[in-house]
Amino acid sequence: AGALTINVENCVASREPKFLSENLVIEPTSNSRSGTATFLFERGQGDRVERIVEAINQRLNEPVSSEAPEPTPNLTTT
Repeated sequence: AGALTINVENCVASREPKFLSENLVIEPTSNSRSGTATFLFERGQGDRVERIVEAINQRLNEPVSSEAPEPTPNLTTT
């Protein structure tokens, strides 16, 4: 198994209940070049999928901070 990075900029997550599965779908909104990603969960996992959808959409709707990150203090002693 390998890892795959998904560009979720300008995307929205949704839950699609199916007969044998609960699907978590991440799809682009208009003017996005991203493709659709579908994750399958076992039937009966609808509550879990709904929580994941809410968390993803909440993070996607957060304003992006334009501030530079604060420098990390140097904790080494001499």
